Amino acid sequence: MAHHPSPDHWVCLAGGNALGSFHMGAIEALVRARVPVSRVAGASIGAVMAGLWLGGPPETAPDRIGAFWQRATDRSALSDLRALRQAAAMRALLGGRPRLFGPTLPGLWAMHPLAPDDDHIHSTAPMRRALLDLIDFDRLNDGGTRLIVNALDQQTAEDVVFDSAETRLTVDHLMATTALPVLFPPVEIGGRLLVDPGLSANLPIRALFREAPARDTLCWAIDLWPPTAQRAVSPDTVARRSQDLLFAAQGRHALERLVETLSPALQQAGVAVAVHHLGYDGGDWEIGAKAFDFSPTAMNRRCRAGAAAMEQTLAPPAPAGPGLHVMRHMFCS
Repeated sequence: MAHHPSPDHWVCLAGGNALGSFHMGAIEALVRARVPVSRVAGASIGAVMAGLWLGGPPETAPDRIGAFWQRATDRSALSDLRALRQAAAMRALLGGRPRLFGPTLPGLWAMHPLAPDDDHIHSTAPMRRALLDLIDFDRLNDGGTRLIVNALDQQTAEDVVFDSAETRLTVDHLMATTALPVLFPPVEIGGRLLVDPGLSANLPIRALFREAPARDTLCWAIDLWPPTAQRAVSPDTVARRSQDLLFAAQGRHALERLVETLSPALQQAGVAVAVHHLGYDGGDWEIGAKAFDFSPTAMNRRCRAGAAAMEQTLAPPAPAGPGLHVMRHMFCS
């Protein structure tokens, strides 16, 4: 095993829209612990959280992230009753969150045969303004932590990776990785039309490890979709579980492939890498449209779960030896 005074620290942040408030708690725990993170990869809301984290002084990162979620929170949902949260999620899905995204024209009306075509139903101009207000992109690009953002080419289905070590990241890169098809407009960068990578690499672990670690490394891969659940017995639970299966399976396959391809080389180099796969499981408390549940109760519940999850894995045991070792942890809210 390679011997160093301390391991390197990497973080991988998955996509999940409103579920990203789990990332808020996890990042706050890392900031409190003063963990020196050298590389971060993010997809969709994970990339936004990473941008807010790294786009300013480390000690004020919780303030920037908190300000973002203050804009997102739907305070019309005054209780944690399931029916009220379901109604709030439908309002967000169809009516938007005014300080982040909202209906545009023709939008949904494009389905009418006499209306002009449109490729999205919501404008994301408010979110662009919010990110420009909250993120210092010079600090993000010139700081000591490398940020990797992924997206998906809408026309070729190719994964596209932007790395601050190679490309100067802008608000366009964060808008591209959050451009959920149908809901939000795609973003053109370098002649490519880009959308949210959740359809391909929602947990961007492959992008994070596109260059193998040169020294012992601790990595936290923070996922937002549980791999296991009770049997789905209603339309709402079937809808919730279908999303879980889509994204959790992606993460599992990506980690399995990473072990297969990278572990032999790390073993030969004598480098030990521990990947702590943290997952959020809201269980039956969460609703089918949980990714659009911006209710205050949901935001706070997920944030607390993220902080607790990270705090429990901040001092993990060292891996058994050289190679890549994945340890899975599931945390309930």
